[in-house]
Amino acid sequence: QMVNYMEGTGSWFDISARDADQFVDYGDDFQWKDGYDTLITYLKESIPDSAVKLSSPVCKIFWDEPAEERVLVVTLTGDAYLASHVIVTASVAHLQERHTHIFHPALPQSLVNALMVVLWAGEHTHNTRYSTVDGAMETGKHEALKIISKLKPSSSSVLVEH
Repeated sequence: QMVNYMEGTGSWFDISARDADQFVDYGDDFQWKDGYDTLITYLKESIPDSAVKLSSPVCKIFWDEPAEERVLVVTLTGDAYLASHVIVTASVAHLQERHTHIFHPALPQSLVNALMVVLWAGEHTHNTRYSTVDGAMETGKHEALKIISKLKPSSSSVLVEH
């Protein structure tokens, strides 16, 4: 039953024997009483509602504004906001593809270089362990191997064990 719960399945018949055999229990699960909303609620407590702009797609971020180290954010509708801090929640792939169009002036080359090798791993990206922390660990290991392969000559090999 534990494997079914961890794998997000309703029956042993919904998981392959190979995947069930590879199941590793990494310990206790932790849940917040009201879910992740608890974290968002806590973070929002110090931010006035008037400072939060939802459903406002951003097209430009002028991050090097001389006016008291402020950031100018321009939305698709043309609205502009001057802020001391901006939280960007775009996907890694979107930033990799569009950073030259979004950020003005251009991001420093060292940051662009780092952005280009950022890969994504998470529990919802594993093909069978989509609802578990070990799914995140497995995809993290997979992405780490991709990074290592980019850094090392193709003739070398790396063994990662857990």
